[in-house]
Amino acid sequence: MKKILLPLLALPLLIAANAPGDFPDLEDGWKNQPEVISVATVKQVLTGMSRHQVYHVLGEPHFNEGLRARTWNYIFDLRADGKSVGETCQFQLVYEKGRVSSSAWKTSSCANAAK
Repeated sequence: MKKILLPLLALPLLIAANAPGDFPDLEDGWKNQPEVISVATVKQVLTGMSRHQVYHVLGEPHFNEGLRARTWNYIFDLRADGKSVGETCQFQLVYEKGRVSSSAWKTSSCANAAK
């Protein structure tokens, strides 16, 4: 019974995440500073990519999201044409069956800069 109970207790840690479109508070991230990233790098993330593929492009999520979380959230200092967008951008990926199904930016200014 103990062998079954322990994995069940850990399950919320593996799948805990915000609902799609519900961005976490910046203070809840484990990084002290937003990661500087170019628009070109973010554009490499495409619908249908696996978590493993995303990890190689963007690195690990910037919040305590588990390996099987439905959403991965990032905090970026987004750069377009070598210049900062001027705000901290939050980027979210939503996974369905282990593949990116959609992505979103918290603010329209970040979304517009990423186009």
